Formats: sequence, structure tokens, C-alpha cells
Amino acid sequence: MSYFDEMYERISFATNARTQVELANMLGIRQSSISDARRRRSIPTEWYIKLYDKFGLSLDWLRWGSGSMYSKDKAACLDGDSGDTPPVDGLSEGPAPAISSARGVLSRVLDTACDYTEGDALPEFAVHDHMILPQSLMGDGVLAFFVRIGGMEPTLRKGAVAGVDSQRRQLISGEVYALFLPHEGVTFRRIVQDSENGLFLLCFDQAGLPPTRMPVKTLQNRILGKTVWTLQPV
Repeated sequence: MSYFDEMYERISFATNARTQVELANMLGIRQSSISDARRRRSIPTEWYIKLYDKFGLSLDWLRWGSGSMYSKDKAACLDGDSGDTPPVDGLSEGPAPAISSARGVLSRVLDTACDYTEGDALPEFAVHDHMILPQSLMGDGVLAFFVRIGGMEPTLRKGAVAGVDSQRRQLISGEVYALFLPHEGVTFRRIVQDSENGLFLLCFDQAGLPPTRMPVKTLQNRILGKTVWTLQPV
């Protein structure tokens, strides 16, 4: 693959553009400009400016594939001045900031691994990655998490990205929720009511894994939010 092809592939990946038409719409240019660039095997300077302004992409990453995908000043805009994850509904005062594109928003994908001890304040989340997600998925209070374990397969596969609505914490039997467990951090379970014993069952979707029983009050204190969508490999 040539130098131009590698750079064009990085641009397509970062903008989530599958066709020349989509990329032209993303950059606000004519499709013929893309055809000309491909014919000349050269990226116009105008593209670099637009890719920085709209997506915060680093010039070194665009040209050579080296270093961070995003420039430092844009990364600071994403992660906040302190480097902490912005709060969302109890964790924060509003939705996490993101850089908008024509079809989506550049969003944080959070790591489920975190230090959580019963009775402590809610932990801070580390950022696992950034990715462009459809704007319709990232509403107020929605957090995106990288799924590290496979106990919820096939509903949530290992390596999936799951959206958790932190504003939907009311328990509905049979639905999948994100919750805190000591020494595990954020985990996902299908919660089923055991009305006879006044408990809830925390169930895996993977066959053969036993459920955990938990009192209603304890569970309510640990619920982060309802799982509302997932993006995962087939």
C-alpha cells in the first residue's frame, strides 16, 4: 500500500466515511475534489485543516500513523482540563463533551475496570478509547463502555461497546443493567426479580454461569444505568 493510500485509509477510518460521497459531506467539499486528490496521489492542505477543526486529528497521525490519533489540545477538550471523566447524571452535571461530525460525535469509550468499594463515592472512569458514534446513540446521560468479559454473550460479546443510560436506573425485571461490584468495577447483568424471596437475581446470559442473589436496597445503590444499545463484532 502506498503512502497516499495509507493516509487516505486513516482519514476514512477516523471520519467513519465509507464512500467518497460520505467523506465529501464530512469535509464540506465536492466529491470531485476527492477524485482529484486520488488521481494526483496527494492530500490537499485544506483537508488537514478541516480534519483538525472537525475531528481534532493529529497531523503526525494523519501523515505517518504515529503518536496519538488526536492532537493534544483537542484531546484536552475531550477529557477535560483535569483529565478526569466528566460527570453524567449523578456522575456529572451534563453530557460529556464531544467533537461533532456530520454523522456522529467523537465520544469517549470508558473502561469498566475501576476501584469500587461498598459505601464509597462513585469512582472515576478511565478512558479506554475514543470512537465516532452515531449522534442518536449519545443522548444526555449515556455513557459508552468497553466490555471486557464474555459472561453476557451473546447479548454483549467480549470486546463490544455498550451504551449505558445513567438516567434510567429504575429496575425492570428481565432487562440488562450496568452495575458496580466490589473488586470488579462496572459489570453487566440481566436482572430478574425473585418476588418470593424479596431478592433480585443477577444473571449471566451465557449458559451454565450461576446467578448472584442480591437484596433490592443493595442492588439499587449499585445500579449505574440501563444498557440501551451495543456495537459488537458478529
